Amino acid sequence: MRTLIAFSKDQSGGAAVEMAIVAPVIAGLALVSAEVWMMSMDKQRAATALGAASDYYMGGGLSDDDAASVAMAAWRDPPQGAAVSHARSGRCGADLAEVSSFCSNGSAAAVYVTLIASGVSQGLFDERNVEAERTVRVR
Repeated sequence: MRTLIAFSKDQSGGAAVEMAIVAPVIAGLALVSAEVWMMSMDKQRAATALGAASDYYMGGGLSDDDAASVAMAAWRDPPQGAAVSHARSGRCGADLAEVSSFCSNGSAAAVYVTLIASGVSQGLFDERNVEAERTVRVR
């Protein structure tokens, strides 16, 4: 409180000059911090939605379209043009394989589903792409 009183009685102008130099820097840091926070929240919401789709598969779900619908329903405050896409791939060890094929040892290829959540979010300064990806082994 004393500092405020002393500041108001100061007639030299030095405090005003200091404030004029420091205030824009503080305001800029606040805006950049808010932008970074908004970006991370958008990405976290997309990742959480993909987590719900992963839980769908882990619970025995088989339909990729249903998994995408689950993810869209779980995506809180989705950005403009939000969409969830999916792609299946097969692997025999480290090698790529057809999803419906068998490996050289006679076992079925492991099947993975890659889910991608994407959209365009409005930030403080401009639009930005929001993307999250998750791969789940389904067989």
